[in-house]
Amino acid sequence: MSLYFSTLRYANRAKNIKNKPKINEDPKDALLREYQEEIKQLKMLLEGQNIQPMAAVGGLVAPAGPSEDQQKMWEEEKEAIRR
Repeated sequence: MSLYFSTLRYANRAKNIKNKPKINEDPKDALLREYQEEIKQLKMLLEGQNIQPMAAVGGLVAPAGPSEDQQKMWEEEKEAIRR
């Protein structure tokens, strides 16, 4: 009877094993991939921003300052990147 219970305990432990596969890759390749993903995210962020109208300053055309919403969004994005 004892052999039966030890077999069941062993089977239960074996059933609960969770494997987490990890891809073997060169650290430089991983870093390059991360940079490419970050560039992609930053491009999407730039494309998603509202373009402010240009404001004339002293005869030169200069971009108007960012709106309050944009500044808030930038601060949130900076905080996310820092984490």
